[in-house]
Amino acid sequence: MEVQAQPHGASATTDAGSGDRLAPPEALLPRTLEEARLCTERREGEKAVYLWVKSASLARIAYGDSHFEFARCHIELARTYLNLRGLLQQALNHAVKGRDILLSSPPPPPPPDVSTTASLPHNCPSDDNSMTALHFYLTLAHCVIGRVYTAQGRLKEAESALLMAEKASDAFSKTHPAPGPGGSVDVQLDLEISTAFGKLCTKQKRFDLAKKFFEKALDIHKSAFKEKEHGGVTLLLKELALVNYRSGNTENAFQLLDEANRTAVLSFGEESEQVAELCVTAASIHSAEKNWEKVESLLQNACSIYSDEDDKKVTSCKEDLAHTLVTLKKHKEAISLMKEVVSSKKAIFGDGSEQVAYSLKFLGTIHLSEENVESARKYLTRAKDMYCAACGSKHKEVTELQRMLSFITSESSDASTEKPRFRTTFKT
Repeated sequence: MEVQAQPHGASATTDAGSGDRLAPPEALLPRTLEEARLCTERREGEKAVYLWVKSASLARIAYGDSHFEFARCHIELARTYLNLRGLLQQALNHAVKGRDILLSSPPPPPPPDVSTTASLPHNCPSDDNSMTALHFYLTLAHCVIGRVYTAQGRLKEAESALLMAEKASDAFSKTHPAPGPGGSVDVQLDLEISTAFGKLCTKQKRFDLAKKFFEKALDIHKSAFKEKEHGGVTLLLKELALVNYRSGNTENAFQLLDEANRTAVLSFGEESEQVAELCVTAASIHSAEKNWEKVESLLQNACSIYSDEDDKKVTSCKEDLAHTLVTLKKHKEAISLMKEVVSSKKAIFGDGSEQVAYSLKFLGTIHLSEENVESARKYLTRAKDMYCAACGSKHKEVTELQRMLSFITSESSDASTEKPRFRTTFKT
């Protein structure tokens, strides 16, 4: 039976009626894998995760928990968690599990006939032999592990994992044809590994080496993909801009950000999330340079592009903008914006969360700067109570807030006592 991809939004088990629901797992697996792959390509994160989990369950029932099919479902699930959901620990858990299965199990058999082509690895050609598939997924597993460790700050472990990915990729290249003009499996692997190494070297402050890796990734992307597929260049240009700035080349950094912005507009449109994220990145650099009016303009643009008021990105962007407004002595605008932030954070993190407490504390300090003592007392007290409930009465934030409240209520405050300060910072 020839396996075909499901239409977008269709269930993998319902289009053939009750007979399909009664089909054995090995018959359901190829189509579920194909639908998972398509959802991953469309960046439908939640649905893709569900389908990779379902694929892993079917593979385990059909072939056992030491089989190649089960391992590669875990690795694809790990990459989906990392790329589409940003969930580091889940990605790490599944990548490690898939890798360990591959290292402890015999190589997978080659596909027996054309009916299995729909279940082959993403970007793998249908004539893959067993060692090629093994090297492909070992490379992906090590690459995902290295990327997660980098994000977690476990840099030595990250470097070890990425070196293993490079080693597996070299072994893969020996068993696989050279990449064609449209890109092939080893092009994708080289791109992911080079980008991952670039981010690792950036965190290690090895900026010259980071530049080389990002420039290599840019060359791979531009040579292997068509012009219309150059949207991925935007992220690489942004990373390269940050590396240039951190190594002291501010002029180059702004030039690269301008190029990234032009690419994002052409690929995604002027009102795209990619353009908004570039605005935030540019704002972080201008903030370090103390160009506060430019920071304000960039963050306002980003906030206007982000559409969902309760989205984490727009909430973070608004909070950064509020810090900038305070620096510019625009306290009333900052207070109005922070009230929106508090409302959004309650919806995202919960009413008694640390995130809400932080924003209430910031609101209190703004009112204190304006000498609105009663309003400052109200917000700082609420923040202290939240921190106390969430973190305990001995937490440093509780101690700091109690000090601030004592300052406000003290009848014998010395006139020379400095008011509690707050800082305006952006991470670059």
